[in-house]
Formats: sequence, structure tokens, C-alpha cells
Amino acid sequence: MEDVYSKEITLSELNLFIKRVINEEIFATPLWIIAEISEIRTARNRHCYLELVEKQNEKIIAKSRATIWSNRCPILKDYFEEKTGTPLQAGIKILFRAEVRFHELYGFSLNILDVDPSYTLGDLAKQREEVIRKLKEDGVFDLNKELNLPLVIKRIAVISSETAAGYEDFVNTLNNNTFGYKFEIKIFPALMQGEDAEKDIIRAMNEVYEEVEKFDVLAIIRGGGSKLDLNVFDSYELAYQVSQFPLPVITGLGHTRDVSVLDMIVFGALKTPTAAAEFIINVNREFELRLNNLATKLINSARDFVTNHEYRLQLLPERLVRSSKELMNWHTSKLQIKKNDLENTLQNYISRKLYYLQKHKQKLEDSINVFAVRQNDKLKLQFNKLTIQANHYVSNESAKLESLIAKLDSLRPEKIFKRGYHLVADENGKIITDIDDLATGDYIKIYFNKGTVDAEIKKLNKRKE
Repeated sequence: MEDVYSKEITLSELNLFIKRVINEEIFATPLWIIAEISEIRTARNRHCYLELVEKQNEKIIAKSRATIWSNRCPILKDYFEEKTGTPLQAGIKILFRAEVRFHELYGFSLNILDVDPSYTLGDLAKQREEVIRKLKEDGVFDLNKELNLPLVIKRIAVISSETAAGYEDFVNTLNNNTFGYKFEIKIFPALMQGEDAEKDIIRAMNEVYEEVEKFDVLAIIRGGGSKLDLNVFDSYELAYQVSQFPLPVITGLGHTRDVSVLDMIVFGALKTPTAAAEFIINVNREFELRLNNLATKLINSARDFVTNHEYRLQLLPERLVRSSKELMNWHTSKLQIKKNDLENTLQNYISRKLYYLQKHKQKLEDSINVFAVRQNDKLKLQFNKLTIQANHYVSNESAKLESLIAKLDSLRPEKIFKRGYHLVADENGKIITDIDDLATGDYIKIYFNKGTVDAEIKKLNKRKE
């Protein structure tokens, strides 16, 4: 060190000195370092070159070059992708073991010897848990799930890439459903991966919102990808916007193992675009089945109603006869009750009068003895008249009732015949009621109680008026 300060040195001498100090004295042993990959490329010689950064509040506070030499590059990349499900690429944070090196011509760099994939997985999981916690604290985690799904889904807004195979699968499944359901599908194109995907999806959502009354649901569709490709669906801002969207949101993100934050907060999360389409078809199918069940119940209810009323109609004649008898008995009973009430009223009236007379008899006896006798006679006479009238009324009503019954009975044809009456009809069966309708030589039928007689009129004896 003293030689450096004792004389002037050239730039190359300085760099060689720094190289010796860094490479041999300070960083002779490799270090474990945490950094985010901002750029990565593999050269033709299979060397892998990286740009590493450290950020604080989205601002870069440190930057460095790094290299994975060709003898390690394929092995490390394959191992990392096997363990994490995503390749080494820009945007992920890694924990790596590296040699710190300084070259007198190329400057400072890091030679990566190993990568710990568990750190990257843990960092991604930690970020996701933080997003979930924040969404719950903000009270929006379950908002979209609480919306009511339409009974029938017909108008579908789709956010996806127009060229994505997943979008094509989604549309084909809907349009070729076995039940013949028709759908109105409108796509709002957006990037579904990469750094700009989050902002682009939110932009597409805003476009859907401007005509939200035209749609029943919003479907967010993509055709799968690596874990890192799906990181956009773990973003807080996107999940926050989706959670408060006024339409039920259905996802089909093309992953089979992992569940994104977006899947957790939407109304319906399906593994693939095809499954999302089948979910929509099943909603409509369930509604159709409910309608068919209701129609069947309605038909059965109507059939039961008709059957029940047919049975009741069959019972009506019997009920009518029974009701008529009950009505007749009821009126007979009412007449008897009225008779008894009238007799009781008269008796009570007479008793009250007699009691009154007896009570005042002594006082009036001397002065109006003759008058009292006359009044007593009048009262007796009035009592007799009222009794006679009451009995007469009851007798008349009973006689009327018996007369009605007798008339009804006497009108029966067999009794009319027994009394000596007969029916006379012409040879065509027309009943003859007037002798003027007959002439000498006519053939007639005479109907008796038992049998008929055919006769020819020889002579007519008409009564003179």
C-alpha cells in the first residue's frame, strides 16, 4: 500500500492493485447475495449474462453485472426451473452464491456459482401473502364473491389476448355447446403477461366498466404459462380493482396446480379457459333444468286439480239430495220451534197479566168488581182466540207442508194411474188432451197402470158447452 502512495501510478497499475485487493484479499471466498434480475440473456457461447439490481420503493439503489459461465449455465437454469416452475428471467428476485471479481479492463462483476430456488419461491409466497393480508384489511377480499350471478348468462365480456389459444378454446366451447345456447361474446384485448400486463388488464377493465350494463359477467382468460407469467395475477392493484368490479368475475388462467390471488377473490375461479366456458354453460343448464322441473310440477298440479274437481262433481248429486232433505228437516224443526216459542210467549203473557190482575185485585175489587169480571172475561176470550189462532196457524202450516208432500207424492205417475186416470195418445205417440184433437176412425193408444190398449174411435161424444 505504501508503494501506491509514494509515487505516481498509471490507471492500469491502479486497476491491478484493486483487482488484487478485491479478488485475493477482501473477497477471496464466494458470498451469498440477494438481488433482482433486471435483464438476462444467453450468448451463442452459452455464457449467461445478467443485469442485477436492488430496489427500494421501486427505485434502483444498486446495480451490478453478473455472469454464469457456460459450464454452469444450463445446469443452474434447468435446476431453478425444475424447483420453481419458472425460468430464470427478468423481474424475479434470487439468492445466489457468487465470486466477487474485479477485472482491470472490464471492471466489477459477479461470477454466479449457485442459485437457491427456495428463496425465490419464499419471496413470491411472501409477496402473495402480503397482498392477501392487505386485501382483507381493506375489506374487499370477498366483495366480488358476494355479487348475485344472473340466472341465465348470455352477454359475456372477455379480457384476454386475441391470439391466445386459451381464448379460442373458451369461445369454441361456448359456441359449440351441446344444448344449443347462444352467447354474445365481446373481447377487450389486453396483455396477459410481462411488466405491462397489470396496467393493460386494468385498462381493459375500465373499458368494460364504461358499458357494464351490456354484460352479465366478466371473464379473464389466458392459456397458461410459467409461475412467473402468472405473477401479474398476484398483484395487489389488479386484485383490488377486480374485487370491486360490479359484475361477477370468472377466471380461467390455464394453471393446474397453483391458485393465484385473483382466483381467490373472484366469483368463480376455474383452472382453464375451457373449464370457465363449461361453468357458464352449466349455469344456464341448471336454470333450464329448474324451469323443466317447475313445468312438470305445474302440469302435475293442474292434473291433480282437475281430478279432484271431477271427483267433487261426481259427489254433487248425492250431496244435493242430502242437502235438500236436511233443508226440509231444518224448516220443519224451525216451524216446531216457532210454534213452541209462540205458545210459551202466550203463556208468559197471560201469566204476567194474571199476576198483575191478582196483585191489584184487592184494591179494585170493591170499586170495579163488575169491570174486573168483564175484563177477566175479555182476557179469557182473548186467550182462547190467541190459542185458537196459534193452533190454527200451526195447523195451517203443518197442513200446507203435508199437502205439499202429498201433492208431490200424488204426482207420481203410478199413483195417477191407480186413481183411474189414463193417458191417451195418437198412433204417433202424441199425448191427446182435448177431444177436439180426435176424429172418428182415428187409432189411439190408452196407457193404463199396467200395459196399453190399442183402439179405434167409432164414435165421438162431445160435451156441449
